[in-house]
Amino acid sequence: MICRVCFEANESPKRPLCLLHSEFCEKCEWEYLMHALSDRFQFPVRCMDETCNDFISVKAVEDSRLLSSRELSKFKRFQNEASLNGVRYCPEPNCAAAIRHDFGRSNGAGSCSECGLRICTECYSVAHEGTCNSELSLIETALLLREG
Repeated sequence: MICRVCFEANESPKRPLCLLHSEFCEKCEWEYLMHALSDRFQFPVRCMDETCNDFISVKAVEDSRLLSSRELSKFKRFQNEASLNGVRYCPEPNCAAAIRHDFGRSNGAGSCSECGLRICTECYSVAHEGTCNSELSLIETALLLREG
């Protein structure tokens, strides 16, 4: 088989990411997944064939055995986050976990399930006193994160 990405002669993957298209080598499939994992906004991940509209399932990635357990966990998390409507992200730059609209609320603030940062449930910036002002919240968030 000649891979449609690298044009090298390779064996077809034992377990391709998309059952409709197995004309990609495992190395190129792995690189494709690693590129997706570098940017959560690549999710949900589509088939490598540009004419195919199928999404690559978590099961297909598990079955392919291309990713380490840590990479697979990240793939699952990003895939799950991509399925949420109206997802927001934790304002802590080193975290950036997905925050659901119904996250642990109390007194106008909730906590990020990953890093524990207190987040305002109205403007989704770092928890603060008083009413929300989107411009002010951005400044407060930057200052609070710099201090913390």
